[in-house]
Amino acid sequence: MCWVARRLCVSPDLPIGTIQTNTYNAYPNPFTDLLTVQIVASNVTYLKIDLNTLQGTNVLQTSIPYAQQVQIQTGTVVPGTYQLTVYDQNEAVLFSKKVVKAPRSLRQ
Repeated sequence: MCWVARRLCVSPDLPIGTIQTNTYNAYPNPFTDLLTVQIVASNVTYLKIDLNTLQGTNVLQTSIPYAQQVQIQTGTVVPGTYQLTVYDQNEAVLFSKKVVKAPRSLRQ
C-alpha cells in the first residue's frame, strides 16, 4: 500500500525513515514527431498514455507494459497544445502535463 502526494510515495511497508520517490517527465517540450515519456514508479505494471486536446478530444491513446522510458510516435498529431496523461494499471493518474507539438521545420 502506498499513499502518493506530489510525486512522493510513503509506504507503511518500508522500514522507518525510508522514502520512495517517483519521478515523471515528458520531453522534449515542444516536440515534433517523437515524445519521450519517462516514468520511474514503484508497483506499476502497466501504463495507459493519453494525449488530448485542451478541449478534451483524444488524439492518441496507447496501453503498454510498464517501462521506465517510452517513446511515442506523434507524426500524425497536428501542431498544437495538448494534455498528456499517464495512468497506471488501476487507472490512477501517475502524472499529467501540458505538452506542445511544434510544426516541422521547413528545412528538412
